[in-house]
Amino acid sequence: MTKQDRQQELQKQREVDQISDFVNDHYAQFGAYPMEVQTETSFYTFDQYWSILDEEEHQNLVQDAEYCYYLIRGLLELGSDELSEGKK
Repeated sequence: MTKQDRQQELQKQREVDQISDFVNDHYAQFGAYPMEVQTETSFYTFDQYWSILDEEEHQNLVQDAEYCYYLIRGLLELGSDELSEGKK
């Protein structure tokens, strides 16, 4: 990943954080989601900001699933090694 890619990724994450913070604060204060969200760099409609938040949530779920896969795989390999040692 290049430095420019990393900067773009950080900017995107800041944008998502700003949207999420505003939406959560608005909901806590008014009991409803806002019709629009304005960040430092952009203005989003209801559909636009939910699309961004949904995409971020999907990416988080994929990362969690990958983590679980490798964790379970490692545990199974560890268990397999212990079983084979016990048979000797």
